Amino acid sequence: MSEKFTSRNHYYPCFWTALWNEAYFAKFCSGQERDTHARHQSVYSLNLRANRILETKVEAIHYHKDLGVAEITPESWKDFCVRRGLTERNGLPAQESELGSGLFLDFEATLTGVETAAKYSCLMRAAQIGGLESLEHKGFLIAMLMIHAMRSYEFMSILIGEMDSAGVEKWEYFVELKRAWSNRKELMRAVVVPMLGE
Repeated sequence: MSEKFTSRNHYYPCFWTALWNEAYFAKFCSGQERDTHARHQSVYSLNLRANRILETKVEAIHYHKDLGVAEITPESWKDFCVRRGLTERNGLPAQESELGSGLFLDFEATLTGVETAAKYSCLMRAAQIGGLESLEHKGFLIAMLMIHAMRSYEFMSILIGEMDSAGVEKWEYFVELKRAWSNRKELMRAVVVPMLGE
């Protein structure tokens, strides 16, 4: 566990973005990239401020500063428990007092978990072979793309903003997002139609 929060939350995993580097992609396809750090690969990226395409490192693109850090204040915890119908029988007073002046939720651990729990392996396999191996591979790939869409900058920023205007704290959004990713039925609804398409 890290002693400090991740400040750069990448919404495209670096191991994916590194495939934009042609030499690294060739190494990846032949299984020779293991000794090479994806984060340090050079890629070209459109810099809107400079209005130019610039060479940069993978670690310096597609991130949002402090997106994944959210404070859980005692007040927001209490409000959450009231809206969810949690009572003293659920241990609310003990948990509320444990918050003290507040806690922080670092969502980066969840993002890393999604990346490493075989969720992106189907994408990387498709990149490696230049296609799909089976209908099952297609289904897992579509599920991964649905999860990825929900972690995109646009999706997260808009929903965090909408929840904030409704008086719901950022940390609750992360709890709901993790719940949605863990719910097979919700993912299945998102995956079935594209999976059966041509």
